[in-house]
Amino acid sequence: TTPIFVALGAWALWHERLRPRTWTGIGVTVAGVALVSGGSLQGSSLLGNLLALAGGATAGGYAMSGRRARLVMGNLEYTVVAYAAAAAALLVACLVSGVALWGYDAATWVAVAGLAVGPQLLGHTLINFSLRYIDVVSVSVSIMVEPVIATVLALLLLKESPPALVVPGGVLVLAGVYAVITSQASERV
Repeated sequence: TTPIFVALGAWALWHERLRPRTWTGIGVTVAGVALVSGGSLQGSSLLGNLLALAGGATAGGYAMSGRRARLVMGNLEYTVVAYAAAAAALLVACLVSGVALWGYDAATWVAVAGLAVGPQLLGHTLINFSLRYIDVVSVSVSIMVEPVIATVLALLLLKESPPALVVPGGVLVLAGVYAVITSQASERV
């Protein structure tokens, strides 16, 4: 839902008007992600769904704030501030909830380091970099390709076959992202 929140926020706060093709692309992308994730709310909890919705809204707020900040801040400067604030908030949350911060085995620490270097330092830093040069709607929709890439990697590296809905869902995600990016790019010309 992040692209929906970003598009609505850009409209409400910045008075950006998106083309119908952009809205259609966002809808197709979200529908594709729903298929990739299983396409059903059966067995889900209301609290979990509300938390996921809140996560989409806060991710949208982060992207929009990042867009504004990146117009006046360098990528390194923004990254240090954003990641330090996130680390501090996470530390407080761990301390308040009583989550153990130490005592894990070496394999767990290697996995944590891999997550810090790959998705965080590489992935999020590239996203933050792009926010200066690409509109926030296109960036937020492009992130939706992540489960498609993860599925392809799971197939190639782990020999895991995707569930039946993943393939048509992935095609919808890619088609929706393409529609948004080309519509937004033609708006900038």
